[in-house]
Amino acid sequence: MNACTALKERLAPVYRALPSKPKPVWKEVVAMAAKMGINLQVSASHLGPTVPQGPFLYNSYGAW
Repeated sequence: MNACTALKERLAPVYRALPSKPKPVWKEVVAMAAKMGINLQVSASHLGPTVPQGPFLYNSYGAW
């Protein structure tokens, strides 16, 4: 969850800049982040436990 934590920290100034009521939708958050020059690309790696299937069993998540 390191990537999630990093993104949350980067977006903190955006949430402070946007009005809190009503709660901003994701599209507004991303638009404001772009205007503020905040990089929304994050990555992290995690070496999970060794399993019988091999060391490269992993999950990958992404969004467009």
